[in-house]
Amino acid sequence: MQFRNPTLGTGAPVNATPTAALSLTIPSGATLGSISGQQSQFVLALLYNGGSPALAVANISGGLDMSETGLISTTAISSGATANNVWYSAAAITNSPYKILGATVQTEATAGAYATAPSLVQPAGGQAFTAMMSAGVGQTWQTTTRAFGTTYYNPTNRTAT
Repeated sequence: MQFRNPTLGTGAPVNATPTAALSLTIPSGATLGSISGQQSQFVLALLYNGGSPALAVANISGGLDMSETGLISTTAISSGATANNVWYSAAAITNSPYKILGATVQTEATAGAYATAPSLVQPAGGQAFTAMMSAGVGQTWQTTTRAFGTTYYNPTNRTAT
């Protein structure tokens, strides 16, 4: 598979091919920033990782760049993986080109339990990547009233705009 060059000013792509099946387990307790009873969307990426491809996962609500134009660094996933603005992988990886593979949408009664199957598994391709990245795709304007001192959550798989 071709990736952008890790030297961002170089236009020549680099290649990496997995030599075995890849997997990434999200351990019980690792919420990735999801909230109990609220819908979450997790994005899966393939990292170049110096020519040794690896998988990474993140919660899309963290506002991470998924344009494939830069480099990402990951944190090693553990049951303490609770941030929605962090890419997680089996081992920490620094400054790697990446490809977005797809996303899942799911709602867990208890965040981090992973007892419920995803309601959607969407591979990247066609308009899927656009829908994951863009505010406004499939959205309509809403009029809302907010009360001071109240915490509100976006229960959709779309970014709040």
